[in-house]
Amino acid sequence: MRTYLLPIVLLLSVSACQYTGRSAKNNISTGTYEFKTDSLRQDLNIDSVKEDRIRFSYSIDVPNDTGMMIGGNAYHTPVINTPKDRDEKGNEYEVNQYVYQNGNCAVLIRISKDTSKIAQVIATNCESLYHKRSMNSAGVLKLKKSE
Repeated sequence: MRTYLLPIVLLLSVSACQYTGRSAKNNISTGTYEFKTDSLRQDLNIDSVKEDRIRFSYSIDVPNDTGMMIGGNAYHTPVINTPKDRDEKGNEYEVNQYVYQNGNCAVLIRISKDTSKIAQVIATNCESLYHKRSMNSAGVLKLKKSE
């Protein structure tokens, strides 16, 4: 009897994970994370989550500019000491960190570990590839509610 029960429990766990749009291991939500002001809009879209990687697109729009977009697979980087970021109120939170690499350009996507509702983007050596513009998030990107 136990032999038949284990596959059923595993199947239900996987189905529940797919239904909620979250990775069971890293608790990452699919959807769009957004930071918006009068002069800037940044969107981070996570459209696929696997245990070791996410598929993403990241765009920056500035009025009277062509904007820019980058995307691809970013890979989870396990570390000994869990990285931490701060939200707009200065509160520290642990993050899951994913890295996208394009030549010397590295984009770190850091998503809150506990709630998965906030994220930040940190880019290094990317200005020459992407319109000589900083790709860092100007603030904390928040997961938009489903419409």
